[in-house]
Amino acid sequence: MIRRLIIDGYSLLFRDPALIAARTRDIGMAREQLIRKIDRLSDALAPTVELVFDGRASSRENYKAGRMALVFAPADKTADTVIERMVHADPAPAEVCVVASDRLELDTVSAAGAQAMSCASFLEWLNRADRQVQRAVTRPAAPCRFTLGDLFPDSR
Repeated sequence: MIRRLIIDGYSLLFRDPALIAARTRDIGMAREQLIRKIDRLSDALAPTVELVFDGRASSRENYKAGRMALVFAPADKTADTVIERMVHADPAPAEVCVVASDRLELDTVSAAGAQAMSCASFLEWLNRADRQVQRAVTRPAAPCRFTLGDLFPDSR
């Protein structure tokens, strides 16, 4: 069971083929698209979702909205360091899953007891979750069926 999902934001941003065009035009816009995508699907992913980015963005502070939180690493730390500390501080690291592309990072969090997932595997999971959510939203409602008894009230 995954109770807490911690994602290395820039690792995922640079592995997501859907963000290639946005990334080449404006990295900030690509980051916003990734944030919106994860936020939209966070309910389908885990009770707590944390997206960790390197370096504090000048116009952003850490924030939490619903199930998702954005965390910007302080200037003197990397996202990897912040993620490792988050895992070590968690009382139940076995219920934590870290998404990253750095093999050493995944090995480090695994050694601390957390689950580890590559960005490629996570993107597959994210795309499946997106398709399931889209199907649930676009599924037509069952037609209302009437019976003859609905037209003639009970005459008791």
